[in-house]
Amino acid sequence: MRRTQIYLDENMFELLRRQSKAEKKTISEIIRRTMEAHLQNNVGRIRSQVDRVTGIRRDREGDVDQYVRSLRQDRQT
Repeated sequence: MRRTQIYLDENMFELLRRQSKAEKKTISEIIRRTMEAHLQNNVGRIRSQVDRVTGIRRDREGDVDQYVRSLRQDRQT
């Protein structure tokens, strides 16, 4: 685990302090749990978006490498 430092405004700190007391958990535990849930939600959203477009051009004919090279002709020496 890595140690880090964050700055919280007074209102946020007070909300976390109250939640910490109510749940009998440290503020750090609450922050970690909240961040993990947020990041997991984003990972799921990103994966679902990737799944929607994966294979979208599967039925297309042609050499993908050749197509990319043709787009980059100005970079060739």
